[in-house]
Amino acid sequence: MGAKEGVMPREYIGLKALPANHNQLVEEGFPDLDFEFDPGKFAGDYKNFLTAEPVVLSPGTKIYRIVDEKAALAGSYWALALPAGKAEWRSNYAVKDSWNDNGYFTEYTVPEGEGLKVWKGRTAGQEYLQHNNKEFYLEGGDEQLFLARDSISPLPKKHTKWEDAKL
Repeated sequence: MGAKEGVMPREYIGLKALPANHNQLVEEGFPDLDFEFDPGKFAGDYKNFLTAEPVVLSPGTKIYRIVDEKAALAGSYWALALPAGKAEWRSNYAVKDSWNDNGYFTEYTVPEGEGLKVWKGRTAGQEYLQHNNKEFYLEGGDEQLFLARDSISPLPKKHTKWEDAKL
């Protein structure tokens, strides 16, 4: 659902390197797009962006995260708007079903204070799968936010009630 047939076009391939001044910005409190999660193993989250810029979300800004039964509510990938349905979310945010099966969402409102430091940019595409000798990909392209995992306390999850994602 949400995948397009064919070889993923080159323009959907994510960033090849960290954004300019990334390490300095991390020192200033922005999330690390390439944190070391195991000795010698780095996340490479910058590769999931076509563009990425450091942004401070203003107090009162509401953000959304789609989750399934197992996903962390306070995970790293968020959006400024709740997608209209499962196919739109999976395609426009390039989310493989092996990563997140959806069905629920959580939200968070930036509290009063200095705001929330995030990376904001267009989602890179993802090569998806091969089936019956055909290739597929998820296009991406919508604007996503990247937060440091477990850096916020979102509300409890709710059902998306998407017609194309009945539980």
